[in-house]
Amino acid sequence: MTKEIKSKQPIAPIKEADTTKEISIFDITTLPDFAKDYLKEEQKQRRQEIENFITRIENDQRNTLVIIGVFWSWLISGLGKLPSAKAIVYIPAIVTVFFFYRWWKMHQAILAIAEYTRKLESVVNITIEGLNLGWETWLEKKMKSKELASLGGANQLFWCVLSIVNIVIAILFTLFHG
Repeated sequence: MTKEIKSKQPIAPIKEADTTKEISIFDITTLPDFAKDYLKEEQKQRRQEIENFITRIENDQRNTLVIIGVFWSWLISGLGKLPSAKAIVYIPAIVTVFFFYRWWKMHQAILAIAEYTRKLESVVNITIEGLNLGWETWLEKKMKSKELASLGGANQLFWCVLSIVNIVIAILFTLFHG
């Protein structure tokens, strides 16, 4: 038999912190040293994260090209020995689409880190001759004004073209050798 314990005071709902507010701009010199050190380290960590994502993206591009190149070479060299190549010819396309999806998720993570970094830069609020300094702030303005090409757009084109080419090759392969 269990006993139910009843409280005489009503339970108040827990209020969540409002995380939708923008970071306000203030004089950074008023921050304590530990806060300045934190912001500096936070900036370094976010830049390192972006660099790691970019390295992984470049490695994925190279590795995908090697994987599908080796696969197509193997498939073509063993053409007469394969019982049915209809299903396996789509493996390079599937691998490419997988890596495309992986790139897309890493690209979204980079954009989120860049947005957060811009907020950190706005906290510091360094302005010289009307120009807000900070790499991500500067880069965002250049991208919006179309003065710089987007690496994201180039990567998206790379993965789209590679996916389409592998799908077309697979279809042609099944038509002529299936």
